[in-house]
Amino acid sequence: MKKISNYIIATLSIFLLTQCSEEDVLTTLDLENGVLEAPALTNASTGGGTVLSGENADDIFEVYRWSPATFDGLNIATDYTGQIASIDDFSDAITLFSTTLDSAVVKNSDINAAMLSLGLPANEESTFYVRVVAKAHATSLSDVDQLVSTGVSRTATSYLAVAFPLWLVGNHNGWSNSATTTDNLVLFPDPNNSKQYYYKGYLNGGFKAIDVPGSWATQWGNGGAGVLSTDGGSGNINDGIAGGYFDFSMNIETLTYTLSAIADPGTDYTSDPIGITGDQWGWSDGPLPVELTQSSIDPHLWYKTGVTLTDGGLQFRVASGWSKQWGSTGSNSFPYDQANGTSNLTVKAGTYTVWFHDFSNRFYFIEE
Repeated sequence: MKKISNYIIATLSIFLLTQCSEEDVLTTLDLENGVLEAPALTNASTGGGTVLSGENADDIFEVYRWSPATFDGLNIATDYTGQIASIDDFSDAITLFSTTLDSAVVKNSDINAAMLSLGLPANEESTFYVRVVAKAHATSLSDVDQLVSTGVSRTATSYLAVAFPLWLVGNHNGWSNSATTTDNLVLFPDPNNSKQYYYKGYLNGGFKAIDVPGSWATQWGNGGAGVLSTDGGSGNINDGIAGGYFDFSMNIETLTYTLSAIADPGTDYTSDPIGITGDQWGWSDGPLPVELTQSSIDPHLWYKTGVTLTDGGLQFRVASGWSKQWGSTGSNSFPYDQANGTSNLTVKAGTYTVWFHDFSNRFYFIEE
């Protein structure tokens, strides 16, 4: 709890006088002794021990609850940000959740992605810390300092079940099962389930999935409505269907698939190519340090081979600048996930073939 400065009291008074009646203000606001009170987490100070996995990714890790922040006891709209860190001073904190409520449900998948983004080792139990930061929502209270709760510590065992790359070969590339990976369409793995894959983009007629470009030794084809078959004599998925945009998903464990037609995504970045920039290049606003190549099969699919990365953050953006960017929502899995936000994606050092789809926002860094 801390004293409101005279400047803040004045600002708060002006705001309240425009929002409340004079009687309301006089009966609820003590201008000489007004105080700000931080939110207080009601969860236990320590806990955890969960072993995270793809199978329990959607389970609730914890429901975080806190007492609302107060501005001299007034009920003012407040933004709350949940922060997670690997250090108890929160010097490396990243966003875990954002809400205007006084509670937040956090899934195992959220914790796992955050732990990996913080650099905590996969498949080992680690300790991390969670706290809540409050900020008055009203613009006229923008000078009020952030109010920060005390942190709580938790332990969990994160996991990184890395999927192996799969590719779509079919009518879209003339059934040319080329050993050159970029001649095919890459399937994007689910960051929480290494057996689940997606492709949301342009497809033209029948196709099958393979695991080794240039070989039919292992393949997944149509074994019936919504059923995958690994038999070499299986049918083609989507056989006889004209070209268009589709949402396709498949699971190589349950041997099931879904396929549905979707609308043309509309935005075409052909004249404003997509690439990557980030920490290792100095976040230049000028030309892209790494420009991706547009696929000849799907105009929304982009790739680049031989990209050497260092540990750090990066984002996808258009060549013209920051008018369109793709980044993290606060934490991300690596080497594949969705770039649905504007924060930096956390990547690991290595040399990769980079794949990105500007419609589904999915990315895949395949180590070479």
